[in-house]
Amino acid sequence: MLHFYLKLSLWTLLWCGVGVALIFALMSIGVVSGDSSYKGAVVFVVALFGALMTASRLRGGTAPPRRHGPV
Repeated sequence: MLHFYLKLSLWTLLWCGVGVALIFALMSIGVVSGDSSYKGAVVFVVALFGALMTASRLRGGTAPPRRHGPV
C-alpha cells in the first residue's frame, strides 16, 4: 500500500508541474495576466484532477486490461 501512495505522490508532483506549465503557457499567450489571483487555483485543480485520474488507473479502474505473454 505504501508503494501505491508513493507512486501517487510522485504522479501528483508531475501533475503540479503540468499545471505550472499550463499557467506559463496561458500567460505567454495573454489569456492570464501575471498578477492574477487565481493562478494557484488553476495549478491545484490540474493537480487534483490529475491525481484522481492517476489513482483510478493505479488501482485498476477503467484502464484496458494488460496482456502478459504471447497473444
